[in-house]
Amino acid sequence: MTGRILLLQNDQIGGIDVAAILRGQGYAVVVSADPVQAHELLQRSPDLLLFEVGLLSAPGWEELLAHGRRLAIPSLLFSCRGQMHDLTLHSAKCDGVLLQADSVTELRARIAPLAGYRQQRLQLAGARKLLRERNREQEEELRSAAQIQRNLIPTRLPDMGNYRFAWSFEPFEKIGGDLFNVMQLDENTVMAYLFDVSGHGVSAAMVSVSVYQSLSLHTGRIVKRVFITPPYYKLLSPAEVLEELEREYPFERFEKFFTISYLLMDIPTGRIRYSGAGHPPPALVRRGGGVELLRTGGGLIGLGVGGPFAEGEVALQGGDRLFLYSDGVIEWPNQEGELFGEERFFQLLDDLRGESLAEVCRRVYAAVREFAGGGVQQDDLTLLGIEFLES
Repeated sequence: MTGRILLLQNDQIGGIDVAAILRGQGYAVVVSADPVQAHELLQRSPDLLLFEVGLLSAPGWEELLAHGRRLAIPSLLFSCRGQMHDLTLHSAKCDGVLLQADSVTELRARIAPLAGYRQQRLQLAGARKLLRERNREQEEELRSAAQIQRNLIPTRLPDMGNYRFAWSFEPFEKIGGDLFNVMQLDENTVMAYLFDVSGHGVSAAMVSVSVYQSLSLHTGRIVKRVFITPPYYKLLSPAEVLEELEREYPFERFEKFFTISYLLMDIPTGRIRYSGAGHPPPALVRRGGGVELLRTGGGLIGLGVGGPFAEGEVALQGGDRLFLYSDGVIEWPNQEGELFGEERFFQLLDDLRGESLAEVCRRVYAAVREFAGGGVQQDDLTLLGIEFLES
């Protein structure tokens, strides 16, 4: 069938058998001469309303024609008795008129486009409904993933020995892949890391959760290996942890890669062992001034070319500070497209070394936002500050 037509025609009037002509063209035709029945048939959403103009002089029919227009059902007027004057008089109430209702050529030319248009509109409406439903589902998935990501961000970090911590985290509205954590592994060692999974959205958030779990003492086996014989456990070095992550997260499995800075901090001495995988290098701000970058490490995790990973070591003195950060800090653009940049960021850290650690994190975030002006946030903004106090 090429369409469904509701034909409204007074069966008491002789003349042209329009229904037979339409059925011969492949249309499904329902005929009615009763306005009450026609209203019921109209609720079945025919593709076209074909109206004999003589009916408009009787009660109820003009209201039915108006109702069809409210339902966005196209309509055509025709006459079986050559009532040209009536067709002209009522033509504004419908989508067109048939001048020769017995002409197969005119029927095909006038009816096919309108009937097809109705079907297309219904299909489009259905597609839009499905799209809205899918968008709602995606928005719900994004909200859920964003909430999971936020739940993994520490609400507070306890002081550990001579170390103090502070952070600033501004998530990207489309869900980025940044996560960080600080955890005491044994009586003398504290772990800290910050990683950034490529891309945005639910897939990036899910990989972030997986990496977070891999680096957890409770759900992962990468950070700390437990034995049943003395010394009962082993803490993997930063380089060994990155090697394990490289094996655990091949691109072929997750279609994602990520960068990471990973530290092990000795609580009594301030000695730090570190390694990085393609991540912006941690910035060491000395108490007396100056910024040193801890660049030792390797390439991105997940591309199969990151290792072997080199490992560095640095000793903190009382008052020294170390900052881990994501590229969202230094790559936030302003309205002209200029990036906040490393030089501006490092200078700010140096200038603020007299402020508290928490105030530094707050001021850095405020400075980036001020620099950006109305520039659109492109990524998560994550900054983790670590300070070593004098014994």
